[in-house]
Amino acid sequence: MYTLIKGVCTLINDGEVFGSLENKDVHQVSLEYLVKYLNIGNQPLILNINTQGLNCKVITSYLWKKPKPTIFLYIFIRWDSVYTSKTGMSDDCDEFPQMLEGFRVSGYTPYTLKLNQTKTLTQQELMEDDIKYVLWKAESAKNL
Repeated sequence: MYTLIKGVCTLINDGEVFGSLENKDVHQVSLEYLVKYLNIGNQPLILNINTQGLNCKVITSYLWKKPKPTIFLYIFIRWDSVYTSKTGMSDDCDEFPQMLEGFRVSGYTPYTLKLNQTKTLTQQELMEDDIKYVLWKAESAKNL
């Protein structure tokens, strides 16, 4: 469980917004609960997380869940709220090493998006470059 306060979590399938919790006080909720609450079932989705510094907590438990409650083809994260080359991992992201390993073992590849071009990121680039957003692509997702 994690606390989500005045955050945004949006689930998208085939360009259609399935549901969103936006700027609502939600005191104890898991990503699995959100999937059940929005009655999504086991459909492939795109997940956009912006939870005011709690992105690590939100995604880490999902990444280590077996079996996964649903498949997120793409996970879009504001990376500079999780990690910067100057300060390292965010104080709100104690789970940073587990999150990175969770992405790896779950088959996700990190990409940066800049001016209509995508670039695969290495783990070194994730740690050394100042990146604002990272898009994690599942193995089963279409190529970017």
